[in-house]
Amino acid sequence: MEVKYMTTNFTIILCFILLPWIGNSQKQQDSLFAIWENTKLADTTRASAYREFIYKNYFESKTDSAYAMALSLMDFTKARRLKKQKADALILLGEIEHTFGDNTEASKHFGLSLKLYKELNDKRGQAKANNGLGVSYRKVFNLDEAKAYYERSLELSKEINDTILISQALVNIGNIYSWRYKSNKALDYYNESLRLSKAINNKRNEAIALINISDSYIQKKEFKRAKETIDSAIKIGDSIGNNNTLAHAYRVLCASYFKQKDYDKIIITANKLLDYGQKISSNEMIDGAYFFFLKPIKEKETLI
Repeated sequence: MEVKYMTTNFTIILCFILLPWIGNSQKQQDSLFAIWENTKLADTTRASAYREFIYKNYFESKTDSAYAMALSLMDFTKARRLKKQKADALILLGEIEHTFGDNTEASKHFGLSLKLYKELNDKRGQAKANNGLGVSYRKVFNLDEAKAYYERSLELSKEINDTILISQALVNIGNIYSWRYKSNKALDYYNESLRLSKAINNKRNEAIALINISDSYIQKKEFKRAKETIDSAIKIGDSIGNNNTLAHAYRVLCASYFKQKDYDKIIITANKLLDYGQKISSNEMIDGAYFFFLKPIKEKETLI
């Protein structure tokens, strides 16, 4: 981390403050993996720890590795007949498949997980599965069905008072209004999600809300506010090392430059989008980068 205009002594103090946190973070990661490898522990404990390990360390930064690990976790839960942990693994698989752009497989896995969670009367799990199915329907532009799943997810999340899930559902409902070009209504949902995320210091969800707020400002042609907001999201993405967040942020920034016909900045930003899209193996992001590479060329050709 670069800190400008700091004295040497303060920089040393800052390092000492940060080092215990970094050490504790690494210890937590090592601890989760150690639990997974400890065959003396209960299978339910091992499976839950492994899922947490995958999610925290690979899901949004090394997606190919996360997928391979999630498949091995799925095999483990099936062999041990761990119903709850199998449902959790299905959610993880579905989320990774959404990143890859495999909507069909993601929908199947979210549907299977919802069935299991209902049998277990697990409302938190049901909220996650409904949210995932909402994303699946949104990706095929069935906005009414998507909104119904998001609203069910929000309802369940409020019943169990899960602020993280509430903030996610709010963003996704906001996305429906954004797709319908109701940017002011979308902003209401995004800003409430941002407020909740800040209240619990959830940086990932805070960045997601900011990215979507920026997109709404672009719709309203408020490009300066859009840039300020997306810069805040990029700063968070960099600070937490979240490649998925950064890919989404740079895609929105590309869209902003495209609407302003700032072709030089589009090329620079599309390179960053491509880089992060490749890091998370997202066909959607990679295709988006190439779209933004080609658009300026085509636009310039029409002017010749």
